[in-house]
Order: sequence, then C-alpha cells, then structure tokens
Amino acid sequence: MGYVLQAIKIHQVHGGVSISARIMTTPLALYHFRRFPTLFLPANILVVPQITLLVYLGFIGLVFQLFDVFPGPIVFVIKLLLRSILWITSELSS
Repeated sequence: MGYVLQAIKIHQVHGGVSISARIMTTPLALYHFRRFPTLFLPANILVVPQITLLVYLGFIGLVFQLFDVFPGPIVFVIKLLLRSILWITSELSS
C-alpha cells in the first residue's frame, strides 16, 4: 500500500510542477503564439512518467553495453515507450 501512496504523491508533484510552470509561462505564450495552450496538462501527465522511465532504462542499457551484454528487452521497451510518446503527442496536437 505504501508504494501506491508514493506513486500518487509523485503524480501530484508532477501535476503541480506542470501547472505552476504553465502559470509562469502563460504570459509569454500568449504574447508569442496569441492563444492559450489547453492540452498542456493531459500531455504532461501522460508523457512525463514515460520520459522518466526512458531515462532510467537508457542508463541501464548503457551499463549493459559497457559489459558487452546486449540489452534486447530493454531496447524493446524503450522503442515501445518512444512510439507511445510519439503517438500521444501526435494525437494531442491534431
């Protein structure tokens, strides 16, 4: 149960950081693009945890490569995460 509460707390922190960053950059975005981006929160909630996994998996894959061990399953998961991120961003941008 402790892991679930910790995961909820991490998502709350990511959401809070995303919202506070958007509040601070809204005037600049409105000036430059002349419209308010409405999909920043769902995009960040869906993509940021995947980026975190990509960073960790990339580091683990690098360590495996240093010891001449082919990280096949890690590479497969990294490809899936990258495709997922590309799909999410393309769907939200259209």
